[in-house]
Amino acid sequence: MQVKMQKIISVSIKNREELKKKYQCSQTTLYNALAYKTMNRRADAIRQDALDNFGGVESEKPVLN
Repeated sequence: MQVKMQKIISVSIKNREELKKKYQCSQTTLYNALAYKTMNRRADAIRQDALDNFGGVESEKPVLN
């Protein structure tokens, strides 16, 4: 088994709710965008906004393959 590092953006619960309202999206859509599982313009906008305006912190977490 191999360990891979996956990028994620951590955002507080309050700010996640604000992002969901702003982008009119579901919890799943927001999670996938912040976990870099979705790669499209909307996900890019969510990630950038989370980092720039909602106190998001980019980090990596270990994931088993």
